[in-house]
Amino acid sequence: MLAKVNGSFGAASLAQIVSEKRQLRPLSLDGVAPSLTALARGAYPYYKIFYVVAGPQSSSGARLYVDFLSSAEGRTILARTGHLVPRGAR
Repeated sequence: MLAKVNGSFGAASLAQIVSEKRQLRPLSLDGVAPSLTALARGAYPYYKIFYVVAGPQSSSGARLYVDFLSSAEGRTILARTGHLVPRGAR
């Protein structure tokens, strides 16, 4: 609805805007535009942390998913869709 109502104001994550190709314009905060670069350098303070947890009893599919997310291809996809992937994350 945000994209359909001219002049609307609402919440959406950068990852949602980027991955869903939403025609929304994120607002700057104290002159800093929300971006992966700003987030990585600590200039933009608002973010969500996502954890993916798989234990010894996890299915092989779950382990494959975690392995994929940790792979170079998975990390590239995450970055391309607006997610900041810390170096060395596993």
